[in-house]
Amino acid sequence: MKLGSPARRAGSLAIVGGVAVTAACSEHGEALREDVSPRAAEPVARQASALTGEVNVWKNACTGVCGTRPPASEAPAAFDPRLGKSVVLSGATYGSDGKAWSTLAPAAGGLASRGGAAMTFHGALNALILFGGTGPVGGPGHYDDTWAWNYTASAWGTLSVTKPVELTVRNNAMMAYDAARSAAVLFGGESGTPQDGGGYQNSNLNDTWTLVANGSGGWKWELRSPANRPPPRNNGRMVYDTARSRVLLFGGWGEDPINYVDGGAAKSGPLDDLWAWDGTNWTQLSPATRPPRRTTFGMAYDKARDRVVVFGGWGVVQGNLTYCDDTANNCNRLGDTWEFDGVDWVKVTTTPSPSPRVGMNLAFDVERGRTVGFGGWAD
Repeated sequence: MKLGSPARRAGSLAIVGGVAVTAACSEHGEALREDVSPRAAEPVARQASALTGEVNVWKNACTGVCGTRPPASEAPAAFDPRLGKSVVLSGATYGSDGKAWSTLAPAAGGLASRGGAAMTFHGALNALILFGGTGPVGGPGHYDDTWAWNYTASAWGTLSVTKPVELTVRNNAMMAYDAARSAAVLFGGESGTPQDGGGYQNSNLNDTWTLVANGSGGWKWELRSPANRPPPRNNGRMVYDTARSRVLLFGGWGEDPINYVDGGAAKSGPLDDLWAWDGTNWTQLSPATRPPRRTTFGMAYDKARDRVVVFGGWGVVQGNLTYCDDTANNCNRLGDTWEFDGVDWVKVTTTPSPSPRVGMNLAFDVERGRTVGFGGWAD
């Protein structure tokens, strides 16, 4: 997927859940944001934003130094209820309590230059976990390792798991914790096949895996065999819908044989489909309204308001286009906010609002009842 050459990278942490927070600093180095709205949350560069449930407005939660901020980046993020912080891996590991950033662990070892990893808090394991990703240019390529946060050592450590060979190296996969079934659900991503001439050939995946207890005090990855499954993709987003005990998957970058066809062959581009995982099978949902197609966006489930919140990404700007692709060079950074109430999507307009960006991650801050987002690429 090509994202052009953005002039600046955004590194913002957004918080959604009744109050949305927005802070702008120089060079898109912004702080925590808060939105006074029962609706959606949007992120801004190097900034943390929060959305509560009163009014659809973004506010700056932090307009000062805000502690040690993560580098502006497109970084994996998740909320850790044990730490009470939103956690971002961007070289070092950083945490935000909704007011200020702090460094939880310096950049070290196998995660020092890791990008494109999937991160979530595993409730049964009672720890923040991370899977896969990709290394720096000239490095080993993609990974298939599983990591967990060590709360005693305040550091990441590899998690000893049983991993079948079918669970191959990948980056930009999607992962969420299924609380009803005590399992982390991993879907798709990009595989990385080494080439004879050097480099890697990426291809999209659509396999479904769950990380569960093995019955002997350990953990194992299990390959699932649903009757239906979403098409292959990378850089979509997954969340757990608490009210309906299901995992939701939205969007991403993949093949669409209906809209993306060139000379009879399917091309890849941003997607707008919505799927639900019930622990056994995937079901495609059919809401009356859909957000424009997008990939590499932010998405979180707001438990306080029973809403899925989506912000930004790379895709179709609403207008005459219904889809876009890199061949035509007609995809753009998005700065819109959408919410899904379990039945349909609604676009939420807020003033002020963060700038359009790609790669912002959102997480719901359980302690403060709001959604938080960080990072991305901004103009």
